[in-house]
Amino acid sequence: MSSSGTALDAELEHLRAATAAPSWVQRGYTLEKNHTHVLLTVLNGSKQQEARCLAAALWNLGSGSKIQAEQITKIVATREHPLKQGEHSRVDLFVALDLGGDSRQLAVEVKVDGPPSNRQLASMAEALGNDRRSELVLLTLGAAQASRIEPDGNAPTAIKRWTVADMLGLGELVTAASPVPTEAQAWLAELEREELRRKRAWTDEAALQGCGFRERLMLAYRYGEAAKVLQVSNACWEVSLQRHGVVLHGKSSHREVPGTNVTLYLEVADRTLRVKAGAWYDDSDARAAAEPLRPLITHALVARGFSVKASKKSPGSSVTLLSIDPEATDWPPEAFIDRLQRVHAAWEEAPWPS
Repeated sequence: MSSSGTALDAELEHLRAATAAPSWVQRGYTLEKNHTHVLLTVLNGSKQQEARCLAAALWNLGSGSKIQAEQITKIVATREHPLKQGEHSRVDLFVALDLGGDSRQLAVEVKVDGPPSNRQLASMAEALGNDRRSELVLLTLGAAQASRIEPDGNAPTAIKRWTVADMLGLGELVTAASPVPTEAQAWLAELEREELRRKRAWTDEAALQGCGFRERLMLAYRYGEAAKVLQVSNACWEVSLQRHGVVLHGKSSHREVPGTNVTLYLEVADRTLRVKAGAWYDDSDARAAAEPLRPLITHALVARGFSVKASKKSPGSSVTLLSIDPEATDWPPEAFIDRLQRVHAAWEEAPWPS
């Protein structure tokens, strides 16, 4: 066995051992309040100088401006803080910094395995206003690290996104400022294991059993890494955490059906590469609108060596027209990524009607 294989086995054994005897952090990992509790305790703790160092680092990580720990005279961190009245008004963690005559406000919305929502983030950003002294950041600590911000038909919200790796980068500051270092260390240890899950998600699936991959986590991390690789070839794929599962959405494959508001696109759903049609802007029957183009798409894909299977002809606003190489698997990753690259190239070259 190679040294790299030995190291991989050791990492997976470490994950299995931790999962067999889970810490309080792993047992409640999907609860956003457990993560904000750690940061809240640290920022409001008795170690004021260390807390100021962490608060300054958080602000600098989340904003375009810099402050020094020595400038901070007071820190007030609150959980479930109301930014305004009504829906989407409460942010998970709010950090108010007094800089001796000046101030800063850092609003942190936390997502673990749920999809970030543009509607929610846009509402919070509007409440904060366009003020250099206020920043909204999105802290993603699970499958949400890989997920797109789910659109709502409005302009996407520009927002800084933090990940597990960002929190680990602040680990020494978190531990130093914590009034209960063992609590902070337990949190950081589980973040290290979460980062290991992300990095090892493309391991053969059988070897990942017992490693603490929560529902949908493996696919989210796999598809997220695949999207990064595919980006190099100017193909934009996005991970979407939907109620029925994880999909890899081919954003750059969008093609409008002439004379309609129906969009054709590529997507990996239920672990199968598909041609789909969506009526997102009105109540059109997406299948009926796209049906005349199905033979053209089938011919283009078959001509380039893909096997194609037609779907059931049920109506709907978002439907599968064709399954591409339906017997293929998403393992190994090299074959999965190569298939997406080739089908995207074929899609681009197809003679689309104007």
